[in-house]
Formats: sequence, structure tokens, C-alpha cells
Amino acid sequence: MLAFTCTFPASSCVVHIKMISWCYFMGLFVGPIISGNIAAHVSWRWFFWACTIAQSTNMIFMATLLPESRRPREMQYIPPLPSNDLDETVIEVEKASASQIETISHDEIVLSDEYLGRGRPRLTQFNPFQPLDHVAARTVLRHILTPVQLFFYPIVFWAAMSMGAAANALLAVNLTQSQALAAPPYNWTPGDVGFANFALVVGGVIGLAVAGPWSDWVIMLATKKNNGIREPEMRLIAMYPFIAAARVGLVVRTSQIFWI
Repeated sequence: MLAFTCTFPASSCVVHIKMISWCYFMGLFVGPIISGNIAAHVSWRWFFWACTIAQSTNMIFMATLLPESRRPREMQYIPPLPSNDLDETVIEVEKASASQIETISHDEIVLSDEYLGRGRPRLTQFNPFQPLDHVAARTVLRHILTPVQLFFYPIVFWAAMSMGAAANALLAVNLTQSQALAAPPYNWTPGDVGFANFALVVGGVIGLAVAGPWSDWVIMLATKKNNGIREPEMRLIAMYPFIAAARVGLVVRTSQIFWI
């Protein structure tokens, strides 16, 4: 998630995070469908071979198709100027290169790279082995400890626990569905148990289509009621219907009600 905030602008960061989260959970939903039918029609051992092939292909693509993107991100900075000298400085900067101006205010002038957003990676950036960056090597410990420090921020900790609770609920269903549905009175085959996960796929598609617009509508309504002041906690209201649906589903599943 930290890579997304550094790679994409804030306006589109939410969309990319939503897509990667959806792809992650859709893989967990579709996995039992594939593995159940492999076990029913081929052999359960082939599921692990399929995972090995897929993971190997993924590692090859990551090693050969992802360019090295680390670079120094220092930006040219001009100290604050008096307001009477600001207009003259802006005129000179505009004449020098209008495309380099990123932010101009009465407090500071920040110039960005004129090629920002229009460049392409070089072929050398795709090499699997890159020369050692001594500056990066000296900051390895900081990069290891920073996520640990951020994890204990209240909002980050709450989001991690919410994500973990959803993943653990899905894990509980995946681990117990074979024992519950293969036993009497259902007597389902492994393929039938896998097909039961289509319900999760449908729920994931509905969640992707509804959660984003619904959350935006709720927070816009709450912002209007709060005199135009938007607060992050306003999005929690949008979670209430989904939390209620999840609780009902877990209660029905764990109570072993013969509802099928």
C-alpha cells in the first residue's frame, strides 16, 4: 500500500488500492473452485503443481518486466521571497521554463522535473541485477522499522485488524467447508464443494461495484451535514450494511444450520 501512495497521485490512489484488494480476494474466492475440481477430476497433488507453475511464472515476470524505479527525489527549492519580489521571480521562471512550475504561492516556489510523468524506463532498469546503491543500503534498517512504527498508529492498526478479521473469516470458511459439506447429509464431492465458492465470487463482484460509490455517497452526505468539513471517520458509516451481512453469514455458517 505504501508503494501505491508513492507511485500514484492521491486522486487515483484509492482506485488502484481497491483494484489490488479486489484481485487479492478474488484469487482467494476462485482458488477453492479450481482446486476442488482439480481434486475431483485429476488429483489433489496437481493443485500444488499448478500453484508452483503459477508462482514461478509470476516470479519470472517480476524479475524481467518490472523496472528498477528507485531514484533520488530531491526537488529544486527556492527559499521564500518577499511579496514584492515574487511577481518578478515568477515572470523570470515562466520565461525560463513554464513546464517546470509545480506550485507557486506567496510562501514558496517549488520546481519539479519537466520530464515528470512523461518519461520511460531505460532498458538497463530491467536488468535483474542492479549496482549497489550505498545510500539505500545505509537506510535499510530505517525502511524495516518504519512500517512497524506506522503499524501502531491507531487508524493504521484499526485498518489492519479489520483487514485481518475479514481474511480470517474467509480462511475459516475455506478450512471447514470441505468437512462440513462432504459429510452427511450433503455428501458433496470436492468439485461440488468448490462450486459453492461461486457465492463468494458473486459477493466480491457486488462489493466492488457497490462499496466505492456507496462510500463516496455516504461521506458526501455526512460532509454536507457537518458544514462542509470532511472527516475520515465518516466512511465508517458505509461499512454498517456489510458488517451486518458478514455477521449473518458467519452465524449461519458456524451454527451448522441445514439451509442448503
